[in-house]
Amino acid sequence: MTTTDTNAIATAGHFPRLLFWIAAFALGFMYVAAVLCDRATPITGPRDMPYEFWKLCVAAAVLYAIGAHRTLKPFNAPHGGGWNVAGFGIPFFVALHWDNVGHAFPWLNHSLTPQDFARMTWAARGVFIGGAVLIAGLAVFHGWLAWRERILRPYAAGFVAMLALLLLVTAVLYRSHYFHIHHYFVGLMFIPWMRFPHPITLVCLGLCSGVFVEGTARWGMAALWYPW
Repeated sequence: MTTTDTNAIATAGHFPRLLFWIAAFALGFMYVAAVLCDRATPITGPRDMPYEFWKLCVAAAVLYAIGAHRTLKPFNAPHGGGWNVAGFGIPFFVALHWDNVGHAFPWLNHSLTPQDFARMTWAARGVFIGGAVLIAGLAVFHGWLAWRERILRPYAAGFVAMLALLLLVTAVLYRSHYFHIHHYFVGLMFIPWMRFPHPITLVCLGLCSGVFVEGTARWGMAALWYPW
């Protein structure tokens, strides 16, 4: 297959991919709301957050345009359906059960408030440190993928700018507010950078998307800064 053929496949069939992507987000929200949270209707959001389902659908379309379309394969490409369903769909569905981690390991409080982190056991801190090392390794790996595609500078600059903005707002508000990074936001924060047609990236995209959808459906897109 020539480079021209590959590029043609990569740019074709956006609608089926976009439909698959948005359907995954919408159905994932419904599953968490109706099955895992036992709400009356599948598009009901958390209390006092009635529009989370529609906000999620809009976010899904934006996230697809930003980068997910590069990771998902066109369904008319060789093995495109299996790539999307198995590589993305299965990790996505598994990540919808993120809250089960807290029930299975009650000693592992995955809240990241300053108070909870200060009371965390050494075993739990070890898990968080291991997770941080894993994330750092994945960041380096995706930096290599960006370098291979000759986009490392804008890719790294965008990620650094995002972190700098969070730090800047936190610094400005630190006297009156503390930063609480909800897990929905962790998933959302990483999704735009999962933009490479690589199996590892695809699995990461599924996991991050599932965590984002689960957090939104269960708790809503809550604020990140809270009064002390």
